[in-house]
Amino acid sequence: MKVNEVTNLLSHYRHDWMNQLQILHGYASMGKMEKVQEKLQDIIQGSQEESKLMKLQSPHFALWVIRFNTQYDQFRLTYTIQSHHNLEQHDQELLLNCQNVMNIFEDYINPLKLYMVTLVVSGQDKPEVTLSVDGDLDKNKDLLERLEDQSYRKDVQAVESENGHTYTMKLLLNER
Repeated sequence: MKVNEVTNLLSHYRHDWMNQLQILHGYASMGKMEKVQEKLQDIIQGSQEESKLMKLQSPHFALWVIRFNTQYDQFRLTYTIQSHHNLEQHDQELLLNCQNVMNIFEDYINPLKLYMVTLVVSGQDKPEVTLSVDGDLDKNKDLLERLEDQSYRKDVQAVESENGHTYTMKLLLNER
C-alpha cells in the first residue's frame, strides 16, 4: 500500500469510529441507556471479529475485508470468523478469488440498490470460506453460470430471498 492509501484507510476508519461514538453520545444524551448497551455490544462484537480476522495471518485478505465497504459502493459486508486456522499460505489466493467473485457480481447489480455480502471463515479440520450476496440481482441465470464456471468455488446456490436472490458459494483453498 502506498502512503496515501494508508492515510485514506485510517481516515475512513477514524470516520467510522466517530460515527459510532456520535451514535452512543446521542443515545446517552436522550437517556436511552438500553440502546447505549446494545450499541456497545455491537461495537465490542465487531472489534472481536476484527481481532479474529487478524489472527488468521492473512494480511492481504484481511485488508481487503476491512476496506471492502469503501471499495464497493453498492455492497455492504459483514463477516464472521469461526476458525483459528493460519491462512497465511492462502492469503493471495483468497484475495484474488474474493475480488474475482465481486467483479462478477458488479456486472449484474442495479447501481441504485444496495446488496448485502456475508463472509464466513469456518472449519475445524480444514478452513472453509463461504461468501453470500443478497439483493435484487438481475440476469440471475447468467450470473449463476458465470459463478459456476469459476474453478476456485464449489456449491454455488441461488435461493429466493425477500430482497431478490441470495447467492452462496464456498471458495476452495488449494492444498499446500
